[in-house]
Amino acid sequence: MDNNPHLKADSRERPRVLMLCDRPDWAFDFCARALAAQLGEEFSFTIAYVCEEPQWYADYFDIIYLFWWAESYHRKIGTGSAVVVKEVSSERWRIERQFGPCDD
Repeated sequence: MDNNPHLKADSRERPRVLMLCDRPDWAFDFCARALAAQLGEEFSFTIAYVCEEPQWYADYFDIIYLFWWAESYHRKIGTGSAVVVKEVSSERWRIERQFGPCDD
């Protein structure tokens, strides 16, 4: 991981990951908490909820993990140089035209 040019953290600092969920105590929140519990020694996690309209500094996080592939809230705040990862856990994008293709 130290050779990944997209991550700002060096070998002494854990990469900072923002996990953006829809709301507390729902399925994505439970997944985020489970990931943080399992990988907390390797990454520094922050869990935030779109329904609470969180704010962050665009360049603070190394990774922004979106649990819903059609989520766009992160664009309002900005992502800086963070790597944006979108979870694809369904194929709704293939059949629901309002969402369009899952390509950004």
